[in-house]
Amino acid sequence: HETHELVIVRADNAAALPKKSDGSVDEGKIPEADKVGEIAGLRAGQRATKSLDLAAGRYMAICNIVNQMGMGNSGMGNTGGSSNGGAVHIHYLLGMSAAFTVT
Repeated sequence: HETHELVIVRADNAAALPKKSDGSVDEGKIPEADKVGEIAGLRAGQRATKSLDLAAGRYMAICNIVNQMGMGNSGMGNTGGSSNGGAVHIHYLLGMSAAFTVT
Protein backbone atom coordinates (compact mmCIF):
# COMPACT_ATOMS: atom_id res chain seq x y z
CA HIS A 1 0.00 0.00 0.00
CA GLU A 2 1.29 3.42 -0.96
CA THR A 3 1.56 6.37 1.38
CA HIS A 4 -0.11 9.64 0.43
CA GLU A 5 -0.30 13.20 1.71
CA LEU A 6 -2.79 16.03 1.46
CA VAL A 7 -1.14 19.41 0.91
CA ILE A 8 -3.33 22.53 0.77
CA VAL A 9 -1.87 25.60 -0.93
CA ARG A 10 -3.36 28.91 -1.98
CA ALA A 11 -3.18 28.99 -5.80
CA ASP A 12 -5.48 30.05 -8.61
CA ASN A 13 -5.06 26.73 -10.46
CA ALA A 14 -2.63 23.92 -11.21
CA ALA A 15 -0.75 26.03 -13.76
CA ALA A 16 0.08 28.53 -10.99
CA LEU A 17 1.98 25.91 -8.97
CA PRO A 18 5.79 25.90 -9.44
CA LYS A 19 7.03 22.60 -10.87
CA LYS A 20 10.27 20.64 -10.65
CA SER A 21 11.83 19.14 -13.78
CA ASP A 22 10.11 15.80 -13.03
CA GLY A 23 6.68 17.48 -13.02
CA SER A 24 6.08 17.31 -9.27
CA VAL A 25 5.19 20.50 -7.42
CA ASP A 26 8.20 22.41 -6.09
CA GLU A 27 6.88 23.09 -2.58
CA GLY A 28 10.08 24.97 -1.72
CA LYS A 29 9.14 27.69 -4.21
CA ILE A 30 5.65 28.24 -2.81
CA PRO A 31 5.58 31.36 -0.59
CA GLU A 32 5.16 30.42 3.09
CA ALA A 33 2.00 32.54 3.28
CA ASP A 34 0.41 30.31 0.61
CA LYS A 35 1.24 27.02 2.38
CA VAL A 36 -1.98 26.48 4.28
CA GLY A 37 -1.61 23.02 5.76
CA GLU A 38 -0.63 19.41 5.27
CA ILE A 39 -1.49 15.94 6.45
CA ALA A 40 1.44 13.62 5.70
CA GLY A 41 1.98 9.89 5.86
CA LEU A 42 -1.53 8.66 5.04
CA ARG A 43 -1.77 4.96 4.22
CA ALA A 44 -4.63 3.25 2.42
CA GLY A 45 -7.68 3.01 4.68
CA GLN A 46 -6.27 5.42 7.24
CA ARG A 47 -8.24 8.49 8.35
CA ALA A 48 -6.98 11.84 9.55
CA THR A 49 -8.56 15.18 10.29
CA LYS A 50 -7.19 18.68 10.48
CA SER A 51 -8.96 22.01 10.86
CA LEU A 52 -7.78 24.91 8.72
CA ASP A 53 -8.94 28.50 8.85
CA LEU A 54 -9.04 29.40 5.15
CA ALA A 55 -9.53 32.94 3.90
CA ALA A 56 -11.72 33.46 0.85
CA GLY A 57 -9.81 32.52 -2.29
CA ARG A 58 -8.74 29.72 -4.62
CA TYR A 59 -6.77 26.71 -3.38
CA MET A 60 -5.25 23.46 -4.57
CA ALA A 61 -5.27 20.17 -2.67
CA ILE A 62 -2.47 17.89 -3.88
CA CYS A 63 -0.62 14.71 -3.13
CA ASN A 64 2.98 15.54 -4.00
CA ILE A 65 4.58 12.17 -3.16
CA VAL A 66 7.22 10.85 -5.57
CA ASN A 67 7.77 7.06 -5.27
CA GLN A 68 10.44 4.91 -6.85
CA MET A 69 8.63 1.65 -7.58
CA GLY A 70 9.90 -1.85 -8.26
CA MET A 71 12.91 -4.07 -7.64
CA GLY A 72 12.97 -3.42 -3.90
CA ASN A 73 13.81 0.26 -4.20
CA SER A 74 11.21 2.33 -2.36
CA GLY A 75 13.20 5.55 -2.04
CA MET A 76 12.40 8.91 -3.50
CA GLY A 77 13.15 9.45 -7.18
CA ASN A 78 13.01 12.27 -9.68
CA THR A 79 13.50 10.67 -13.07
CA GLY A 80 11.32 8.75 -15.45
CA GLY A 81 13.00 5.44 -14.63
CA SER A 82 15.84 3.91 -12.72
CA SER A 83 18.82 1.66 -13.23
CA ASN A 84 17.01 -1.14 -11.39
CA GLY A 85 14.11 -1.24 -13.84
CA GLY A 86 11.64 0.45 -11.51
CA ALA A 87 9.31 3.27 -12.45
CA VAL A 88 8.74 6.61 -10.79
CA HIS A 89 5.19 7.42 -9.66
CA ILE A 90 4.61 11.15 -9.27
CA HIS A 91 1.25 11.27 -7.52
CA TYR A 92 0.47 14.85 -8.62
CA LEU A 93 0.98 13.88 -12.29
CA LEU A 94 -1.26 10.84 -11.76
CA GLY A 95 -4.15 13.23 -11.10
CA MET A 96 -4.01 13.46 -7.32
CA SER A 97 -5.02 17.10 -7.15
CA ALA A 98 -8.16 19.20 -6.90
CA ALA A 99 -8.89 22.90 -7.13
CA PHE A 100 -11.44 24.46 -4.82
CA THR A 101 -12.73 27.90 -3.89
CA VAL A 102 -13.53 29.25 -0.44
CA THR A 103 -16.13 32.03 -0.52
